[in-house]
Amino acid sequence: MTSSQSKTPENRSIINVSSTSGLHGNVGQVNYAAAKAGVVGLTKTIAKEWGPFGVRANTIAYGLVHTRYDTSESYSCST
Repeated sequence: MTSSQSKTPENRSIINVSSTSGLHGNVGQVNYAAAKAGVVGLTKTIAKEWGPFGVRANTIAYGLVHTRYDTSESYSCST
């Protein structure tokens, strides 16, 4: 019996990446917050629609992540 003929369902999972801005909003980032909230809504809808077929859907919402681009030094030109 091959895996496609097996009675055991496959492990099906969808993982989306969002931001805490999509959950709580952030001043001056209405477009970013709306886009990330859309990812959360999409994930919830997929979970409800595809859950009965054995598909899990989750969103990982990251908070503030410090990078070299979030400091004032990143905007200065160095030669």
